[in-house]
Amino acid sequence: MPSSISTLGLALLSTWIAPPTRLAPVDLALVAAYLVAITVFGLRFSKKAGKQDRSLKTYFLAGNTIPWWAIALSIVSAETSTLTIVSIPGVAFGGDFGFLQVVLGYMVGRVLVALLFLPRYFRGEMLTAYQLIDQRFGHTLHKVTAGLFLITRAAAEGVRVFAISIVVGIAIGTGDTLSIAIISALTLLYTFEGGMAAVIWTDVVQMGLYVAGTVVALFTLGAHIPGGWTQIHAVAAPLHKFHMLDFSLNLTQNYTFWAGLLGGSFLTMASHGTDQLMVQRMLAARNLRESRIALLSSGVVIFFQFTLFLLIGAGLFVFYGLHPQVFASSDRIFPSFIVQQMPHGVAGLLVAAILAAAMSNLSAALNSLASTTVVDFYMHLRPQADGAERTLISRTATVFWAVVLFAIAVYSIQHGGKGHVVETGLSIASVAYGALLGVFLLGTLTRYATQTGAIAGMVFGFTTNFILWLPSITPIRQIGGIAIPHIAFTWFVLIGSSVTFALGSLASLIFRKQSLNKATAAALILLLATPFGRAEKPVILSEAEGPASGIAPDFTPVSALIQRAIAEKKLPGAVVVIGHGGSIVFERAYGNRALEPSIEPMTEDTIFDMASLSKVLSTTVAVLQLYEQGKIDLDAPVAKYLPAFAQNGKDRITVRELMTHYSGLPEDVDLKDDWGLTTPDKAEGIRRAMASVPYGPAGVTFKYSDINFITLGALVESISGETLNSYAKEHVFKPLEMAETMYHPIFGYCSPSYSWEPPPYGHSDPRLGPPQRCSSSANSALIRLALEKNPRTSPTAHDNEGSSATNPLFDHLLRGTVHDPTTRRMGGVAGHAGVFSTAADTAKFAQALLDKLLFDKGPFPLKQSTLKLATSPNEPSTAVKTATIFTADGKPTTGPASRGLGWDLNSAFSRPRGEVFPITTKGHPGSFGHTGFTGTSLWIDPTTDTYVILLANAIHPRGGAPISVLRGQVATAAAKAIHACPVSTICDDVIVTADSGEIQPDAPRLASETWVSGAATLTGIDVLEQTNFVELKEAAKRHDGHLRIGLLTNQTGLDSHGRRTVDILAHAPAPIQLKALFTPEHGLFGKQDTEHLKAEEDAVTRLPVLNLYGPKPSDKRPKQTDLANLDAIVIDLQDAGVRFYTYESIVGYFVEASAAAKKNGHDLEIIVLDRPTLTASLAADGPISDPGLEAYVNYMVEPSTPAMTLGELAKFVQGEIASQATVTVVPMRDWSHAEFFGDTHLAWVNPSPNLKSARAAVLYPGIGLAETTNISIGRGTDTPFEHIGAPWIQSKELADYLNGRNIPGVRVTPTTLTVAEDANKYPSHGQTIPGVHFEVADRKAFEAPEFGIELLSALHRLYPAEFQLAKAQTILCSASTLAAIERGDDPRAIAASWSPALKEFDARRRKYLLYQ
Repeated sequence: MPSSISTLGLALLSTWIAPPTRLAPVDLALVAAYLVAITVFGLRFSKKAGKQDRSLKTYFLAGNTIPWWAIALSIVSAETSTLTIVSIPGVAFGGDFGFLQVVLGYMVGRVLVALLFLPRYFRGEMLTAYQLIDQRFGHTLHKVTAGLFLITRAAAEGVRVFAISIVVGIAIGTGDTLSIAIISALTLLYTFEGGMAAVIWTDVVQMGLYVAGTVVALFTLGAHIPGGWTQIHAVAAPLHKFHMLDFSLNLTQNYTFWAGLLGGSFLTMASHGTDQLMVQRMLAARNLRESRIALLSSGVVIFFQFTLFLLIGAGLFVFYGLHPQVFASSDRIFPSFIVQQMPHGVAGLLVAAILAAAMSNLSAALNSLASTTVVDFYMHLRPQADGAERTLISRTATVFWAVVLFAIAVYSIQHGGKGHVVETGLSIASVAYGALLGVFLLGTLTRYATQTGAIAGMVFGFTTNFILWLPSITPIRQIGGIAIPHIAFTWFVLIGSSVTFALGSLASLIFRKQSLNKATAAALILLLATPFGRAEKPVILSEAEGPASGIAPDFTPVSALIQRAIAEKKLPGAVVVIGHGGSIVFERAYGNRALEPSIEPMTEDTIFDMASLSKVLSTTVAVLQLYEQGKIDLDAPVAKYLPAFAQNGKDRITVRELMTHYSGLPEDVDLKDDWGLTTPDKAEGIRRAMASVPYGPAGVTFKYSDINFITLGALVESISGETLNSYAKEHVFKPLEMAETMYHPIFGYCSPSYSWEPPPYGHSDPRLGPPQRCSSSANSALIRLALEKNPRTSPTAHDNEGSSATNPLFDHLLRGTVHDPTTRRMGGVAGHAGVFSTAADTAKFAQALLDKLLFDKGPFPLKQSTLKLATSPNEPSTAVKTATIFTADGKPTTGPASRGLGWDLNSAFSRPRGEVFPITTKGHPGSFGHTGFTGTSLWIDPTTDTYVILLANAIHPRGGAPISVLRGQVATAAAKAIHACPVSTICDDVIVTADSGEIQPDAPRLASETWVSGAATLTGIDVLEQTNFVELKEAAKRHDGHLRIGLLTNQTGLDSHGRRTVDILAHAPAPIQLKALFTPEHGLFGKQDTEHLKAEEDAVTRLPVLNLYGPKPSDKRPKQTDLANLDAIVIDLQDAGVRFYTYESIVGYFVEASAAAKKNGHDLEIIVLDRPTLTASLAADGPISDPGLEAYVNYMVEPSTPAMTLGELAKFVQGEIASQATVTVVPMRDWSHAEFFGDTHLAWVNPSPNLKSARAAVLYPGIGLAETTNISIGRGTDTPFEHIGAPWIQSKELADYLNGRNIPGVRVTPTTLTVAEDANKYPSHGQTIPGVHFEVADRKAFEAPEFGIELLSALHRLYPAEFQLAKAQTILCSASTLAAIERGDDPRAIAASWSPALKEFDARRRKYLLYQ
């Protein structure tokens, strides 16, 4: 039974009330009182200073009167700042306690500063640290170091000042700029007047306040979580949130033991030994001894303080797991918690505490910048200036730097959303710190170092660090063909100081007698300052140029393609990585990773749901490893390893046939019932795969099937004895150092040290469930939500499986939980989907694969020979030659679909190859790749040592059109950029062209599909949004300034962003008011296939749903009582384009209701948001129904295919039947009757439960004519309307007969159908029956209504006793057509007989057409 904790978690989710977003008045009053009080407190020191001398020593060093403990607290306060308080909890929220490793280094570094630097500072009685350089080396280097301090300190402090806006903006609601201005002005006031004494003593007060506030926050967090800190530890500990020590020697990670100990030590030596911000505080001590005590004791305090901040981050991680909320960045999490969750009074004190840290740090920065400006520059220019002049200049410098920091902070606002602000600030400082520390070490540890040598070393050290920093701030990844290594910022100071010291020593020995003049010093300052500006146009050089071409790769077309796709709303955002010649040559993030519930910018390190890329990233590698170990024979029957797989005629299907998708199995397991929605059920998913029924023989046709890889995942578990996620982690991801690649399982949490998950398949009965102390859903809500809240994870779509009654997370936005419905029901881990990863990790995988495949080197965990086998054609020799494939230049054609082992070579899914990368054929290696439904793709070309990664959130927030064409265009542009084909060919002309037509994983393109150029179709709802609801506003004017609307819609009512028309109209501007929802047959979510529809309520708007479908004719019509309080009915439905599809009738009934209401004095308008028909129809076709047979499947006298959209049909009904009705149509843009649905770029959404693909939509106007007879048209199978069957049909006989008729555009093959046994009781339910399968080879030549007559005639001719032709009259509605079939007339002659009536109908139809 589900645990109480899980129930609590879900209950909290459902009842969660939006928290306040701003401070309460009492809290604002406390904040204001604090700001005034601390400013007045700081001004006290101005009066004290006025009674003493106004010397620089008094202003900048407080006259050496400050006690050691106050200096210690001031040092901690200066290290803390707002930046630390808001950012460090965010570090723990998204990671662990690894930051404390750096703090250990901070403590070691303090010891070295106390021993090396402090004695020299006090010996010389200095005002700034850089005076030491002046004494040791001379004026030139003195100016260089002091100037570098001013530049880098201003840049770093500007970022810190920016952090102020985060807190003030959240707490008070002021804009970022105004927030910064308020705090900056108040801090400037007391710093300007009081000098260093004011700085230190306000530091002491403010540190006491924010430490006390932090402790209060810890207690408050515990009180907000059931079970308090015990529960926080229980949830966070298994997820390693308290993990601290990482002893790996990895220069790419910020937080390891060695990076902390060494990097942190050198960082502290630089910050506390060479940075005037800290040195100035220590110089204010009474003597050397007290200065040392202050420095060392501050290290103990800082460790304690950072631990408190990290604990808060862990607590927030658990809290926001229970109460999901999206933040613009992790730096906003803690401030948001304070404002939204803290009790009144406490929240105000905590915000005041954070502002205290801000003001403390800002005041120190202003004082140190001013002191360096005056002492190190002005006093050298005006040594004769008296005390009054120097004090005036000091105050002027303070004001000047306040303005500079304000400007930098404002500039940072537009860049503050990426990463942690604390890491940004530290990385800026670290770039310069290395060179500064190296110079100070040269001056203190050597006697031979000269000014010339020290400057040369400093230039080299700074340049080295800046180059290492470049990839984090620009797209540059290489310089001069040499890749820039990725180095964590924690190593910058160590590297920079070592380079400075080593090269400074060498240069000193070489240039012992040379000196530099003032002009050279100025040039050096400019040289060192230049990198902090922005390069106009950084150039990325790479080996892609090649010695012969001499042309640098230009990836501008790649960016143009992605940016245009985002502008056209084909996807919210994306990350593109292109690798070539052994390194990354292009990497960039575009757009947004989230649009709901708030906008989040895309970043390069975004974590994506990789969807079907899991097949090659995980399962394929795992199977091939077991093949290498001799545990799997690729050509052995799967049933040899998994006996349960043999059922239903699958005993001879081989492992290779699963890996190539030539198994003859359908696309997916049955998802019609509610299995796995409430509690994950891995066993049931595998059982359904084992029980699947082939649609045809193995080794003949290619059909992309998730069942294949569900089975392969079970095979890995059964043979290895490990769960798939554990196996992939240890044997695939770990060897490749793919640290952020993993499955996100949804299983049970039992204790801090134990988490239950189903055992590997075949190793015990998984239905036994978890131990008694756990349950299959114990705390699963907490675990799932904890995964979801990684702020870098891109959300996908809303969970639309089942209903709110059967699915606890129905309509919740999926974030961190796998999107694939089958994998989600199985608990997040399956062979076909479930892996989450980043572009960087995917690049590691691709590069390692190329290295092993091309050079037989590197960590890829397969042999070179195995990779060659896997990426070569493995399709069977018996494969049919009618599948969709592509020519070398990317044009669709037909032939045998070519697949490797797991990898795609040339099939209907190979569009991402583009037009340049070569096709792999037998004997000629080429490129290969794979895609994922969520918008992910990877294409690899060994012939040019290149890979192209495109990771997108294309289905966010509510589905979206496939991006296969975009993938191909990006690959083409990438290939041309690296000159993947010879110079002087078409590759040199990189042109961005529009191209449409999509290949969907769940709906492969038809063999003859035309790739139409043109813009994406905008449906009526899109046009309504673009015109700011002008049609509805005009309607409101006709109704006394208000518009109360009812909406007739279902699951197809979506705009191009995937947003529901329901939600759009519910939030439409006044005076539009959504008051009622109506749905046609199948209900609001399109899943009910019965006349007895269950009552529904929309979960978002809470509006009841009036279902217009039932057993009586009156049930299907709107009632005037339901319309009485409405001014208009808005209709947004996707029609199928045939008269027997009942959405046409429901529209007609509403138009009639409008006319009836007008007669009764009720002005009820009908407003149709138009949508395309599913098939191209330039003219009406099919038998015209007889008068007097009007019914729900035959609204009026018309052909079976009337060739009108619902908007046109509504105008037709108004003009021909209900003239008093008021009908308005919001027409589409960029659509014509010549277009098939696949040409529109619109996402496919099943318009009804059994119309599941664009393939079926093309066949439906023909096969649908037989729907009411005694054959199965595929209802209850995975592909209705693509095949038919009956127990008495002879499959080969019927296929041969129909093929012998030479029906244009269609091929017929024998098959079997397995019809589900469920509550619908479809014809032949629970049986496997013989039948035939239809494939449209040329949809333009294919005439569906005539084909329907061919089918009826064939069944009547071959099976006159069994086939009940008379029942077809329900759909035909034409006595003459039925009689002609009964007589045995040629179907072509029957179709020709319709011509006169069709011409007459077309003449009437044209008057109402809105499109060509």
